[in-house]
Amino acid sequence: MTKKWIYISGLAALLSCTDGAEVENPYLDGEGKTPIATAALLDATNAPHTRAANKDFAEADRLLAYLRHVTWNGGVEDARTPVAADQAPRLVIFTKGGEACTDYAGADVTPIGTNEPLGLNGGHTRQATDLTPVLYWDDFSTVANDLRTEKHYLQSFYGYCFNGGEGTDNTQGTAIGGNITQPLNPETGVLGWSVPYDQTAAEAVRQADLLWSAEQTPIRYAHGTQNAGGDHGALLIPYTHAMSQVSVTLTAEDGFEADALDNTWLELQGVNRTCRTTAPTYLVDAATTGSEKPGLVKMHKGTCTTTPEGKATCTYQALVAPLTLLSEGNDLLKIYDADGNDYVVKVTAAMLANDPGKWGEGLTDDDRMKSGYNYHLTVNIRKVAIEVSATLKDWATVEARGTGLIQFEPDVTKKDTLAGVLKQGGLDIYKSTVQTFAEKSTTLNWSAEQGEWVYTPTIYWAGQGDASYFRALSPAGSTTGMTQGTPAQGKDVLWGYACDAEADKDKVGTAEEVAISPRTGHVPLHFRHAMSKITINLATSALSDAVELDGASIDITHLSTAGTLRLLDGTIAPGGLVEKAMEGYCAANYVVAEKTVFDNYCVIPQTIGNEAMLSVTLADGTRYSLRLNTCLDGTDNAITAWKQGLHYTYTITLTKGAIAFRALVKDWVPSTGSGNAELEWD
Repeated sequence: MTKKWIYISGLAALLSCTDGAEVENPYLDGEGKTPIATAALLDATNAPHTRAANKDFAEADRLLAYLRHVTWNGGVEDARTPVAADQAPRLVIFTKGGEACTDYAGADVTPIGTNEPLGLNGGHTRQATDLTPVLYWDDFSTVANDLRTEKHYLQSFYGYCFNGGEGTDNTQGTAIGGNITQPLNPETGVLGWSVPYDQTAAEAVRQADLLWSAEQTPIRYAHGTQNAGGDHGALLIPYTHAMSQVSVTLTAEDGFEADALDNTWLELQGVNRTCRTTAPTYLVDAATTGSEKPGLVKMHKGTCTTTPEGKATCTYQALVAPLTLLSEGNDLLKIYDADGNDYVVKVTAAMLANDPGKWGEGLTDDDRMKSGYNYHLTVNIRKVAIEVSATLKDWATVEARGTGLIQFEPDVTKKDTLAGVLKQGGLDIYKSTVQTFAEKSTTLNWSAEQGEWVYTPTIYWAGQGDASYFRALSPAGSTTGMTQGTPAQGKDVLWGYACDAEADKDKVGTAEEVAISPRTGHVPLHFRHAMSKITINLATSALSDAVELDGASIDITHLSTAGTLRLLDGTIAPGGLVEKAMEGYCAANYVVAEKTVFDNYCVIPQTIGNEAMLSVTLADGTRYSLRLNTCLDGTDNAITAWKQGLHYTYTITLTKGAIAFRALVKDWVPSTGSGNAELEWD
């Protein structure tokens, strides 16, 4: 992986005398001196609106360099000691020259300030530059300190391109657009820099870009036969980007029209806005979010086109200060007004992965952004889903990928019984912007083969104002147990609803209920049983008054066997009384072939009237009867109603001379609880 560098080479040489012999007196007059010729070496980059983009830099760009005469013993660790010469050290300015670009054919360079090779190769191009004012080798020498003597060198200590004031020295620290927060210290190369919140204008992005150059290896003046090519040594000054860049390619896919992104704007979250740079060593520190809109940057919107499939796609870019921390789960990007919808992209583990080509290659050990990297996101949004892939490109290229889904996903991992009911019967989901519900919006069925819920059809958030209420019924599409919200006895019915928080569960079905706004976060679906459940056990004495229970059957009269379920609150209004509501059933502990067993049998919640009779008929024709609402619970209170979500267990003891009864009511524990349906990012 190679960073994208920008290079300036300064070529310094003296005119030679007749027959190529070098003059003895190194101090020629002004007319005889050879000025330093300069050229910029640019790497190809496709990052628009930044400095030195597309193998070029703007006519108005000023490349500042701090050149100095030093003494040095030649080792990397040896001190470079500045020499007080006539005009050295000093800041000089390079500007764009008039010659066309040519391929770079020189050797690679390792700045002494970083001790890391730059990766110079033929992919870089060279463009002529002008030096203002014109400088000569002689400008850095005195009689006492001749730059051409042993252990004396010419060096580029650091460089910047920030286009401050037009003057030299510290007046270059004059800010444009408020970017400079600490004037340049020419002796140390320390500069304070900030990027603005609003980078929607292309010029704001360019002005936020800061180029810098580290301390370069000193150059020795080449004498006589050492002066191959007549240049007397070449001074290379590489510039690269000091800021971090974030760019986004956004595509609106399923559920969006071709104009979906016309009004869409993007805002980076939790990024650094200010920092302090030390160019000689490429050091960035004191990075903070800044005081104006801390942590936020509004991105520049670039090219908008359509994909071959006719989907809208736009590019966005912005510059941020280095050392921005990327923590898994934190918000990274907010997408506003994508056809009325807002989305949030969060930092994922996949983005931070340190595999080859992933974002991790462009991050510090503690997951902070580095200088000179373009962190690129490819975001594909759908009305029900969002996919995010991340790459570093243009300045330095690595890539990462993360995915996140926006869809209903019933959480059936915590309640095994509930999980079985949901998966076996599926779900019908109803969506409405008002607290009334008519036609279902989608059906979810569990695919064991795919290991996921399958939607028929897919539903979308319609727009930012599409706050909606949700209801769910299971089983889905049943024609035997429940049709169009009309449950009948014999089969369980689950009723579900959505709310933002556990505290809002009591508001469901009331005027206080809060609709769920379009989102990419969690939307829980809570479930409860809409039906009641009964179990009937028969018992007899162990003495001589015992009866024969084999072949016994049970009838119950004057009960509602069906009802109308109210989608708003999940309540069931029982239908009319049926005289022979349950006929020819057998008890739970006496199974008879082809008979329905009263064991965990679902019934319509209802009041039990005086007409409701429970009869037991033995195989010999003996018949016992009792009023159902006279059965007592464990606290000796009569059970006069069946309520939703409760399981009633009746134990009826029969003897030849008498009948005794007892009923136990208990919570429907195995199947109560709630499942969660989540809208997820990654």
